[in-house]
Amino acid sequence: MAAPMLLCTVCGQPPWSFLLLRCDDCRTLSCFGCAKKVEYGLKTFLSCGACGSRQVRDTLANNWSDFPDLQRPIPWETATSGRLHIVFEANVSGMDWAVRINDFPDEPLYTLMVDLKEVVYFDDWPAFWGERPTFPKLKTDQPT
Repeated sequence: MAAPMLLCTVCGQPPWSFLLLRCDDCRTLSCFGCAKKVEYGLKTFLSCGACGSRQVRDTLANNWSDFPDLQRPIPWETATSGRLHIVFEANVSGMDWAVRINDFPDEPLYTLMVDLKEVVYFDDWPAFWGERPTFPKLKTDQPT
């Protein structure tokens, strides 16, 4: 099973940042680069890059419905790998799953990474994964 990842339907690439627009009319996804920009007075609106509809919503974070395969119990453990900002790790069907903590509140709190690829951004620990492990202890350079 490959790592689940949302891709822009128009260009076939992962988004450059957290923004993907899901069109409620044609059900496609558009990255910011492919979304159409519509000037209306002093405002700019984004519309679907495929059909042009303004019936779009962002998939910024917490879009679990886009990833039904992730909605199951996961054997999460407190991270011990020492990778920067990784707080939880799991091995799922031979794949390396990791949860990275982000620069909250400017970004969603967490990112799920599967085999080093960003998959979904989220703010609250999902109940379907089970209980969240404890956070790793902070390492300090100063003696205690």
